[in-house]
Amino acid sequence: MKQVVLYFVSAFISLTAVALTAAQNLTQGVIALAGTVYAPEGEGVAGTVVVACFVQGSDCDESKTKTFEITQSGASASFNITGLARETYLLFASKDVNTNDIAFEDGDFYALYGADGTVTPPVRNVELRLEILGSAASSVTTDSENSASASSATGLEPYTVTGVVLDTKGQPLEGALIRLRQDFVSGRTEVTSGPDGRYKASSSVQNALASYTIDAFIEVPYNGQTVCQRLGMPNPNDYNSFTLDKGIERNFQWQLTGKVGNYDSFLGATLSLWRVSSFTDDVKAVELTLTPTGPLIDGSEGSVIVQEVLAGNVQAASLSDVPIGPYKVQVMLIGHDGSRSPINIMTRGYDSYIPEIALEWTSTNTCGFLTDSGVEQMTIFLEEDW
Repeated sequence: MKQVVLYFVSAFISLTAVALTAAQNLTQGVIALAGTVYAPEGEGVAGTVVVACFVQGSDCDESKTKTFEITQSGASASFNITGLARETYLLFASKDVNTNDIAFEDGDFYALYGADGTVTPPVRNVELRLEILGSAASSVTTDSENSASASSATGLEPYTVTGVVLDTKGQPLEGALIRLRQDFVSGRTEVTSGPDGRYKASSSVQNALASYTIDAFIEVPYNGQTVCQRLGMPNPNDYNSFTLDKGIERNFQWQLTGKVGNYDSFLGATLSLWRVSSFTDDVKAVELTLTPTGPLIDGSEGSVIVQEVLAGNVQAASLSDVPIGPYKVQVMLIGHDGSRSPINIMTRGYDSYIPEIALEWTSTNTCGFLTDSGVEQMTIFLEEDW
């Protein structure tokens, strides 16, 4: 049941704009949400779960989210969710009628509080009236029917994602792996791009309330390994979840660097400097220089990368979004007076500190599981006794 509840929560969050509402007072200062759930005509409420979701980003904070499961039979039943904070929640009720742990299928019941589901407890006398998904009276069904004609007018097919995949030079990229996933439910659709770079991925779940994400990868031979790199998208919001009832277009391009959406994740690799905090008193900054010693992973020519990291009370500092390729690495200490002193360094595969090292990346052997770059994070150790 927990899996079902979390799926409902996430789907509602992706479709509902969370806004503050005014709190109403209960006697004795009890912070709760209480009211009645009503079943559709001729149906029962037993098995309905009422959820007070404490929204955290695009999901629910499980430690603060509360649920109430109705076990009694009948056309209606009361609920009382206690132990809440005086903060905004997303309140809804759901019933997985066919008990298959897949939310928002035709025939399942749901109810959303108010216009957008948001409420600030304490509130009593709440009414949640369940509707049947897929029923003639449901606005969801009407929207789905209307979406078919709208998609036809735009050339997009309902419940289908189409697009084109390009390489780093802007040319069609064949053989890219595209994954279409329904959020918070196991299973996905996988297709590959054709010679013209185009692809088409369709979902077998046709429900207007379901949300999806899509990503793409390219597997590239590199240094005797196979590296699977995530492909970039034109706009930051393209990485977000979307609904598919009207069809949608999403394009991809192989990028050696770039931010993934609005998150602190990058298409390039990450290099960490360790023991930077050891030089807080004597050093103003640590300067890292990466000099290419060969072509990058796409065959293009790399550029020298110079990055300063301020010495501070941290154990490690990172250089993010590095194009994958072979580099010669050197590190310089910059004093408070502007003086510059080289320092010996070491990384994996070396057994002693030396003035410069040859940096080679190691594949994660996965597509999108550990890092978007497809290679493991590398660490450069600074010699403390310098």
